[in-house]
Amino acid sequence: RPEILEGLFNDIENAKEIQVQESLSLAISAILELDLNNTMDQIFDIYCRNQATMDDETKTRMRVNKNVKIKVEEYDHTYFARRCAALCLQNLDFQEDHVEKLFKFIFEKGTVLEFCPLNDPNLEVREAIFQAAKNILAIHGETKANDLMPLLQEQIATCPNTQAFDGLRTNLILLTGELAGGFTDDIQKMMPILEKLVESLSIPSEKVQIAIAKCLQTLSKFNKPWALKVCNTQLDILLSVPSSYAEKRGAAFGIAGLSRGIGLVALKQIKFHDRIKIAFEDRKNPRIREGALMALETTVLFFGRKFEPYLIQSVND
Repeated sequence: RPEILEGLFNDIENAKEIQVQESLSLAISAILELDLNNTMDQIFDIYCRNQATMDDETKTRMRVNKNVKIKVEEYDHTYFARRCAALCLQNLDFQEDHVEKLFKFIFEKGTVLEFCPLNDPNLEVREAIFQAAKNILAIHGETKANDLMPLLQEQIATCPNTQAFDGLRTNLILLTGELAGGFTDDIQKMMPILEKLVESLSIPSEKVQIAIAKCLQTLSKFNKPWALKVCNTQLDILLSVPSSYAEKRGAAFGIAGLSRGIGLVALKQIKFHDRIKIAFEDRKNPRIREGALMALETTVLFFGRKFEPYLIQSVND
C-alpha cells in the first residue's frame, strides 16, 4: 500500500540505530510490485537532502578564526539518514537496466566537491554505498562490463591525487577489480585493466595499494605468466636503491597480491627467498634491507600462516 511505503521512506530520515535501519531497508525491499525507478529516485533524494553541510555556528567559528580547521564529523549531524539510504540500496532487487542509474548516482558530486556518495565523509556510509555497487556488479557486472569499465577508468583518471580522495580512489579500484572479473573469457580486454592496476601501485597511499593488491590477487590466476613477470619486475623495484618509499611499498603489496593469487609456488619461481636473503646480507645499503623487510611483511599479511615456515627460514638465515 502506498501509505505504508511513504511511512517507511519517512522513517529513513529518522531512524538512527543501525539495527532499525537494517530492518527498515529489508522491509522496503520486501514490498511486492515495488516501482524500482521511483524508489531509487526517492532514496537518492533522501541521501542528497542529508549531505554534510556547515551549520551557522560552524560558519561563525570559521569567520572568527580563519586558521581553525573544522572536521566534517563536527557538523555532519545527518550521516545516519545517508547510511540508512545506502542500506536500502544494498537490499533492492536491481535489474540490469538499473545499473547505470545507480553508478551515475554514486559518482555524482555533492555539496562539497569530494563528497560524492562513493567518497562520503562518513566511513560507514561510504562502505554501505560501496557494498551496494558491489552487490549489483555481482549480479549484472558480466553483462554490463563493457558499458561500466570506461566510466570507472575515467573516474580513476580524473580522481585528484590527494588524501581527501583516498576513499574514493580505493573504492574505484576495488570496483574495477570486481568488474574485471567479467572479462575472464577475454584476456585481451582484461590486460589493460591489469596493467593499469600495476601502474597505480606507486600511488603514495597504503589504503589504495592494499586495494590494488587485493584486485591483483583475484585476477592474477587468469594470466599466470604475466603475473610472474610482473612479480619479478616489482621485486627489482623493491630491492633497488633509487626507488622511493611509496614505490617500494607498492611493489611489496603488488608481489604479495599477485603471488597470493597464484599460490606459494609463485614465490619459488621468482626465487623470492634467495633474493630476500641476499638483500638482508647487503650491509652497505639500508634501503635494500628495508625493501626486503617490506617484502616479508606484506607477504605474511597476504598468506598468513601458510607463509610461516618460509618466514622462520628467512629469519634464521
